[in-house]
Amino acid sequence: MRLLRQVSLVLVITFAIVMISSLVKNSNKNIKSWSMIMLVISMIQYFYLKWQMEIIPESAFFGAPTVNPTVYWAINVAIVMLMLMISSHFIAKKPEGATIANYGVKASVKTVLTAFVTAVLAIGVGYGLLYIIDAVFKTDFRLWTFAVKTFEWHHVIALLKYAPLFFIYYFIAGISVNMNTTGEKYEGFKGYIVSILHFVGGLVLYLIYQYGLLFTTGVAGYPAESLSSIIVIGLVPVLAVAVYSIDSFIEKQGMSMLQPS
Repeated sequence: MRLLRQVSLVLVITFAIVMISSLVKNSNKNIKSWSMIMLVISMIQYFYLKWQMEIIPESAFFGAPTVNPTVYWAINVAIVMLMLMISSHFIAKKPEGATIANYGVKASVKTVLTAFVTAVLAIGVGYGLLYIIDAVFKTDFRLWTFAVKTFEWHHVIALLKYAPLFFIYYFIAGISVNMNTTGEKYEGFKGYIVSILHFVGGLVLYLIYQYGLLFTTGVAGYPAESLSSIIVIGLVPVLAVAVYSIDSFIEKQGMSMLQPS
């Protein structure tokens, strides 16, 4: 974690130098805007890494010790993705005429509410059927790392606490998929594979390193992260399905998650 903070600090200093230089030399407007935004985001990342235990503490409010590290990881990954997207926008895409609307971000309130209500209804109907099946057949659904089960009200409360934090990750991830893996170059099966690797490639490399050393030497790459590594195994198929769903929605909506208003 210390190494990540050091890298983040280097980024803060680098973007500060670039911003000051662009202002002194009166550089291109895109360079000025890019350096300012990146400086702010890199500072946010630095303090997020520094104060992680205070921001997402294991407490009565965030009471899931196995979920907290995942939330921490997800938000940090979202920050990195946001930095890469902003850099791509100002350096490569904006000079070609790209705007925020091209990334499927701009939408009317009606569109957002419609999407939200549709999602809530889909979840409600799905879990309604699950409760009926549980009541009649006393069973639930499990497949590999997936377990779809009934739950108590305290689980719903926990979901409401963590959902906004995970939303940050999935929202930025969705924009990233829309921005980087759509178009004629990524049509069909190739686009899905690239999108999935875009998100789970790093996790797969981590698992290869972690368990490759475990099987060859008897000691894992990160011995203290045994439980977290098990969670990562479950994340790989979950993220693959999530990215496939995002890509499918983008394709059905004409290369945009949300149609510009």
